[in-house]
Amino acid sequence: MSDDAEPIDAARRARLCNRQNADRVAEQLCQATLRRVAVGRTTSRLQPYRVVDGPTAEDGTVEMEVVVL
Repeated sequence: MSDDAEPIDAARRARLCNRQNADRVAEQLCQATLRRVAVGRTTSRLQPYRVVDGPTAEDGTVEMEVVVL
């Protein structure tokens, strides 16, 4: 991390790194790309959820899958 970078405060991190935000990002990405995406759970405290391509998500970590209808 560079010296110029501002640290992310706890409230902002809580807003950006929660499950609801991951679901929202996954839905937007699915609509924009017309591809299947998934919200995966990670073991990272800093990034507990991750939006990934649906087919590449590991089965045990998938919290939600979004598909184009």
